[in-house]
Amino acid sequence: MNQKQYNKTSEQIKYEWELAKACGNMKRCEQILCNYERYLAWQCLQDMNKEYWLQIEQLNGVPIIRVALCQMSDDNIKEQIADIVRNIQIYFLIQKINEEINKRILGNK
Repeated sequence: MNQKQYNKTSEQIKYEWELAKACGNMKRCEQILCNYERYLAWQCLQDMNKEYWLQIEQLNGVPIIRVALCQMSDDNIKEQIADIVRNIQIYFLIQKINEEINKRILGNK
């Protein structure tokens, strides 16, 4: 296997691993919504915000506002998790687009 084939295979494996991770995140959020428990839902929301904060801000055009658990209603937590589930595929695509843009910019230097 030459270097070019190795790099291509490595990129494909990385892509598939990241896609599986995004699917796992979506499944986790869906399970949280089905079996709602306030603290676990809050923790899931925090994890998703940490994972996708840049993509959420790019898609929505507004920064994520971090508030304490006691300041959010159950309905608000559920709404935000449901929004992440609806958009997680878009977040994944935004990540891939940003990576490709960075590769092209760095490749042109």
